Amino acid sequence: MSQVYNVASKMAVSVGSDLANATTITTTKRHAIRKILPVHPERLFNIIVQVDAYSSFLPLCTYSRILRTSPCKTSFDATLKVGITSLPPPIYSMEEEYTSRVIAKHSKIINPNTNQESLLWTVDTTSIQSKYLDYLKSQWKLQPVIQESHFHSSDNTRIHMDSKLQQQEEPQRRFDGNEIWTDVDFYIEMSISDPILTVLLDQILKDVANRQVIAFEKRCHEIYPFYNKNI
Repeated sequence: MSQVYNVASKMAVSVGSDLANATTITTTKRHAIRKILPVHPERLFNIIVQVDAYSSFLPLCTYSRILRTSPCKTSFDATLKVGITSLPPPIYSMEEEYTSRVIAKHSKIINPNTNQESLLWTVDTTSIQSKYLDYLKSQWKLQPVIQESHFHSSDNTRIHMDSKLQQQEEPQRRFDGNEIWTDVDFYIEMSISDPILTVLLDQILKDVANRQVIAFEKRCHEIYPFYNKNI
């Protein structure tokens, strides 16, 4: 996109004077989550790209808005505001508003396990403006799996779908009574130079990532209650 939105980035942080002159070192943390969710990947994908709704269900998100969408409809800029309270001293609380560029698409791949053609939905997010985050990147990879209807998401038995099995009128259920679930691969990477926030990053990144995936799963069950019985 040619236009980059200038969104004010603000963070209120209460700190002790003894930490004010700490040495600046860039810290990068990464966290990955892999799990099976009882929802069709296309439906989960649609929820992930509905950024305007994030503030209504995503933990810590107090404001969310899509700013601009590309003509091809596969890329957009979005701004999010996150707030964290009840933090340990010397930080106490913080609020950050940042802008990210999102690329959302689906493509055909060859499944290495079955040698069959399969669909893959991906959502890649990269920060383009943030005052306190040097870098923020996340990726969702969603691949359909066939799950027997009486299985739960904790079961290990699953079969990746080939493209022929994905041509169903009802996306949540196959003709043989089995269900189409999602193999979710979520990855987040964050870099911070602020020496005070570096400690906080260690403490919260894993928790925030896990809560985010859980929130999207819960949102799926709220919108598509058909799956609630499988949990």
